Amino acid sequence: MRNMINGGNLVRGLVLATYKQVLGMWQFNLHFSPSWRAPYHPGVKFLHDKAGINFEQHETRGIPAIDFTKWLSESGLICNSNVDWITFAGCNDFGFLTCCLTGTQLGPDRLQFLNTFRELFPQSYDIRIFTKLGRCRPAVMDGGLSKVCQRLQVQVKIEGHAHNSA
Repeated sequence: MRNMINGGNLVRGLVLATYKQVLGMWQFNLHFSPSWRAPYHPGVKFLHDKAGINFEQHETRGIPAIDFTKWLSESGLICNSNVDWITFAGCNDFGFLTCCLTGTQLGPDRLQFLNTFRELFPQSYDIRIFTKLGRCRPAVMDGGLSKVCQRLQVQVKIEGHAHNSA
């Protein structure tokens, strides 16, 4: 995970909702250059090939991570036990956010990361973990978010590429 996280910021998406309605949805295109990563980095290749990310736009028009971090820190969402963070395969997303919010790269100490993570995001759930472990239903569910939503009969409206955040 450290190798995927350290060395840059990529796309972040955020949806605010109650159990009744979506309150807002944003996709943040953070300042990023593929040159910040090792050549042929698998994360960069995936985002370019599968998600259709335009890295030139990120490099020239992306939001500086420090500005995004300031906004997020002041939003009241961080360190708030009344906020439930729900992701799908979100470990890298939380890793990026942790690096931004702490101003450090991920270190080798897993326990230290988990303690910091729990402080920043006290209530968090990863649907991917639940589906892989069979916690949502009696049987394990394979597949990506679209397939899991289809099996659970959850309506999803995806505009553009399926692998974009939010």
